[in-house]
Amino acid sequence: MRAVRSTLLCFGLQELRARNRIEDYRRALPVWAHETVFQAVAGVWLPIELVMAHFGACESLGMSAQECFDIGGASGRRLSASSLGALARMATQVGASPSTVLAVYHRLWSRVFDGGVVDITTVGPKEAIIAYRDLPFAKFAYCQHTLRGANDSAFRLVAKTLYLRALPGNTDDSFALRLSWA
Repeated sequence: MRAVRSTLLCFGLQELRARNRIEDYRRALPVWAHETVFQAVAGVWLPIELVMAHFGACESLGMSAQECFDIGGASGRRLSASSLGALARMATQVGASPSTVLAVYHRLWSRVFDGGVVDITTVGPKEAIIAYRDLPFAKFAYCQHTLRGANDSAFRLVAKTLYLRALPGNTDDSFALRLSWA
């Protein structure tokens, strides 16, 4: 992993502000990262060291798994409000499904993350495993829960009934999600 789009951090900061946690976050974030993080605009690449500092600060806030999931879900909904979300809603009308999204998941991933590996394994007609590897920030529960929440929001654009759960066996740089839908 070399870099991450600043959009990811910008959405996270908006959610921390909405939850009145931004000052706690500011205190937890290393001082060397303040200027870049708090002046970041959406769409630029941020180095992995900065992203690690961000996720470390978020992790230190001690938020519940549900709160982290909600932050990720809110970020996913922000994306849904964009033109990408409008395209997904139109695609649903012509039969798009989570399988359609899974088929292009790697391309979507590379628009946000420069590095890391995503393996998609189909395990049934409406079930798949999304495995993330080589992600240094996977060691943070905050990251795992927010990414699960963001995926939940994104896949709900094309599925009415959706189940997304974390699988056991996480390591410091990998974790996996099981996705099923009806």
